Amino acid sequence: HQVSHGYQHIPSTPTCSLAQIPENIMSVLNTDTSWDFDIIQLEKITNKRPLLHLGLTIFARFGVCEFLNISETCLVNWLQMIESNYHAKNHYHNSTHAADVLHATAYFLDKERSK
Repeated sequence: HQVSHGYQHIPSTPTCSLAQIPENIMSVLNTDTSWDFDIIQLEKITNKRPLLHLGLTIFARFGVCEFLNISETCLVNWLQMIESNYHAKNHYHNSTHAADVLHATAYFLDKERSK
């Protein structure tokens, strides 16, 4: 069953959860706390859909679902909707750029939390 949200169809039930992220993607995501995190590698191995995977990882670390009292399913649906509405053909303002900004923001928030 598909639900339309703009440019692409998003499954009404999530196709991914943090526990279901493949090992090859997790090996890249395990370096997301480093400034040298390779967003381009994540883009490649996620078929130009890095925001969902990085978002799940970072938001889990920050306890976003617990703080907002939402399920992981809700978060996955939200991330999928955001990512699907980016135009992959836009070479700059695309989901990889969004994931890169998310990474940088989380990096600095982590640094602030460690003070």
